[in-house]
Amino acid sequence: LQEVVELPEVETASLYHTRNEYDAVYRGAKSLSNSVILGIDRNYLDVYGYQVTKGRGLTDKDYSEGRKVALIDKTTAASLFDNADVIGRTIEIKGEPFVVVGMVAKKAESQPVINSMEDYYRYMSDDQSGKIIIPDQVWPVIYQYDEPQNCIVRASDTDSMTKAGKNVSEILNAGLSVSEESGIKYKGEDQLEKAKSLQKLSDSTNTLVIC
Repeated sequence: LQEVVELPEVETASLYHTRNEYDAVYRGAKSLSNSVILGIDRNYLDVYGYQVTKGRGLTDKDYSEGRKVALIDKTTAASLFDNADVIGRTIEIKGEPFVVVGMVAKKAESQPVINSMEDYYRYMSDDQSGKIIIPDQVWPVIYQYDEPQNCIVRASDTDSMTKAGKNVSEILNAGLSVSEESGIKYKGEDQLEKAKSLQKLSDSTNTLVIC
């Protein structure tokens, strides 16, 4: 990560785990049918454009002490708590209890610009999965083993995105301890190019996902 953030074309970066899950998150008898669980480092919320809308974010002690705490989005709050107060309440993620300490949402400048019904349906489809965010330090509590991390990078500007994606992928692939025959490698996904085919986003978008 230090090598990545030292690249001149990279403004900031973050490492994180992610899983798409079905019926893995519960609050009592209620379950979240479709969820995205994220195990994040300290930089993720800023890099990806999230803000805390209620409660608090993840603190240094959450990481250093391995606290089982979680941030959720409005989709998760509506599904599990009927939009009631969620702060301090407990949810179960794959059978492990986590205390909800905050709610998050994408910042206004990171939201898609909807100019047609087609844009609307695409955005709604992407927004239907509930998000649950936990410290990456407690990720093994849920999944019991190490697994590759993804890297998300904010380029210094949109013109630098292609170069940033290429150079970050090379740094990550240089550290892989797998055989060439396995075909496993990191690949950059230019979020601006993805946005052109999926959503209309503002020209200020300059984020890449390396996975």
